[in-house]
Amino acid sequence: MAAGKIGEGCTAFDQSYEQDPRVTTLANLANCREKNQQLATALRHFSAVARELQGTTDPGGVALRELATQRVASLTPRVPRLTLQVAEAGRPAGLEVLRDGVSLPPEQWGQVQLLDGGDYQFSARAPGHQRWDIKVTLRAEADARTLDVPALLPVVVRDQPVAERGPLVEAPRRRSLVLPVSLGVAALALGGVAVGVDLAARRLQDDAESLADQGRFVEAVDQNDRANTRRHQAQGIGVLAGVCAGAAVYFYFSGRSAPSPTATASRRITPVVGRGVAGMALVGSW
Repeated sequence: MAAGKIGEGCTAFDQSYEQDPRVTTLANLANCREKNQQLATALRHFSAVARELQGTTDPGGVALRELATQRVASLTPRVPRLTLQVAEAGRPAGLEVLRDGVSLPPEQWGQVQLLDGGDYQFSARAPGHQRWDIKVTLRAEADARTLDVPALLPVVVRDQPVAERGPLVEAPRRRSLVLPVSLGVAALALGGVAVGVDLAARRLQDDAESLADQGRFVEAVDQNDRANTRRHQAQGIGVLAGVCAGAAVYFYFSGRSAPSPTATASRRITPVVGRGVAGMALVGSW
């Protein structure tokens, strides 16, 4: 304390009193708390010193008792006060009022509380009701406040009980026509390609026969091979067109649920053209 470290001095006096609870140590602790602007704590300690020395005849004890009594008289009007008013109307069962997380007994409700200056968190709670919280700041000296704890609001249950909802009815699942329509378009496109390739094969066959009539047999054989290749390609594309058409009919009448957007977006029809190959490919997932 002589070094000006009031907080540390109070802590040291606390520890000393816990180990050896002498009235002189308590008086020093009370004096320290007053210097640290903890007036309510100082008042309680000085009051305890005066009570403990009540009736003593020892000169030192008498002097300390008179000093403690004087300090109690001087501190009493300076101590911060807070009155807790709890609403009587609609007070729910199991109501609990807390200060800094510590429950206050109901007999303290409506009574003046002597507190040190500082910040305090007050709360009120009860089963089935909304919690109420407020922060209160008391000045270090001569502050007087009244805190009204309002009637707690009941918790509103927004969801209906299961019994009141009625039977659960599954919404009809919407069918998607993306896949069958895509397959139908692919079948038409492939059918057109097959017809075109077959017509090209017929022209090549006619050219081969004309070359044979002219005695140009080597060229006629080569043209005939090309015509057969085109004819086989037309047959393959035609088969693929038939498969797409059958799949379109199947998916249309099967009544399957709508595919996921990701799967639908991943499907595509792409042409396939290469040496000796021509057609359409349906790429995707189901």
